[in-house]
Amino acid sequence: ERPQARAEEAEDRRGGAVNSAIKVHFSEEDGGYIAIDENRPGCSAFGRTEEDARRELDSAQQAWDLARARADWQP
Repeated sequence: ERPQARAEEAEDRRGGAVNSAIKVHFSEEDGGYIAIDENRPGCSAFGRTEEDARRELDSAQQAWDLARARADWQP
């Protein structure tokens, strides 16, 4: 049975008050899990397990936030 995609509200670890819509799904093509932050355009991560994908997404979120802050960037 293939893992189902699921969405959840997750507390943003840096902002506390801001919630991010995180979706995690299994990609047969990639052979692992893809985690996507819908509140940060283009912010996604891959992991062999769902936990790995979430951990990698945390790093991607930090990089996304830093790039935005440094360049006053708007996606």
